[in-house]
Amino acid sequence: MKIDRNRGYGIDRNRFDTALWERAAQTPNVTACANFSATGIQKENGRITGIIGKDGAGNKVRVTADIVVGADGRFSWTAREVGAKVVEERNEYMGTSYHAEWEDVEPISPEHPHALSFYNTAKGFLVIFIPIDTRKYIVGNYLTMDKTNFGPQKLESSYLESLQSIPEVWARLKNATKVTKVVGVKGIQNGYRTPYGNGWVLIGDAVHYKDPIDGQGIYDALLGTKILAEAIRKWKQESCSWEESMKFYQDELWKATHAMFLQTVERIKEEAYGEPPPFIINTIIRWTLTDPEYQAGFLRYIHRAIDPSERPTPHPKFFLRGLKRDLFGK
Repeated sequence: MKIDRNRGYGIDRNRFDTALWERAAQTPNVTACANFSATGIQKENGRITGIIGKDGAGNKVRVTADIVVGADGRFSWTAREVGAKVVEERNEYMGTSYHAEWEDVEPISPEHPHALSFYNTAKGFLVIFIPIDTRKYIVGNYLTMDKTNFGPQKLESSYLESLQSIPEVWARLKNATKVTKVVGVKGIQNGYRTPYGNGWVLIGDAVHYKDPIDGQGIYDALLGTKILAEAIRKWKQESCSWEESMKFYQDELWKATHAMFLQTVERIKEEAYGEPPPFIINTIIRWTLTDPEYQAGFLRYIHRAIDPSERPTPHPKFFLRGLKRDLFGK
């Protein structure tokens, strides 16, 4: 990838989230409250001043704070409570994605025992294998909206049927064990909400929600948190006003994520909703996807090593090199 590492990997969220929680809980002056649920927002003179919740025993708890941070996902309760508005959405093409974790998965080949793998039918359906441990993968499907005519009661069976529909996929899973429930989102929306207000701020998918087709959600969430930490430091330690500090957060978050957001939306249109004829799949698309220069560029794009607007796209040089490989084996 021409960067400081030549690898990528998925994240086991059970381990990762636990590590984040334990690190935060061990930080001086931090009180970690497990089994706590927020039930309301506290306001004073129009400013958010804290939250109301219940602890593990069901006792009502009031917590005051200089700033309330909503990190509660694309269906953010915090955003609804504080009245955060949608400021941009791109939902012309929406996908649906479900996934589960599997153990004892067969490798794609002996040479690549932990490979990230894509299986794209080019008919509005694809499957991705994301390695998170030895022979353990997140296996996700991705469908266009016209292929999701099933209810919650058929989610598990529909997920398994979709995997069985691609022989190469099922060959790797037929002796494997699914170790988690199937989870996901139907009709995945893509957009931004107002990032902050009087006493509150949103981070992660709560402020910027997007399709997982490029696998950028965890990156954007952690990057946004880093930017917010700098904004809070400016507010607390550099005598910047609340408005100035949060405007810094808003502008830097936009600069860091919006170009990738536009590319992700474009890829949904191209790769999920585009259905090229078999001749094009077997020539131009195959030649492009197997070209070393294209592969390196795509990996650099996925790993944010280049500006997302530089994402490689089909080019005549890829076609010519692919034709040469077909004719001469080079």
